[in-house]
Amino acid sequence: MPPFGEGGRFRVQTDRGNSISRVDISGLSVAERLEVMEAIWDSLIHEGEEVASPDWHRAVVDKRQRRIDAGEARFLPMAELKARRRR
Repeated sequence: MPPFGEGGRFRVQTDRGNSISRVDISGLSVAERLEVMEAIWDSLIHEGEEVASPDWHRAVVDKRQRRIDAGEARFLPMAELKARRRR
């Protein structure tokens, strides 16, 4: 079953027959959603299976590295990035 079903509703079916929908997720508190995300990341780290990065990601990384090598990259302090985000 594709993740986006009828009406664009998000639903994931697990191998164990369980499913979770976007509605289920949105009903969780922020703390609960963060806990679920942490559990997912932890499970992926211990999985041992490598997931290949998509080609577009390699292209973005290569482009950024060329800018760094050419001295054209601009690095900003975290405080400035956060201030920009708030605008």
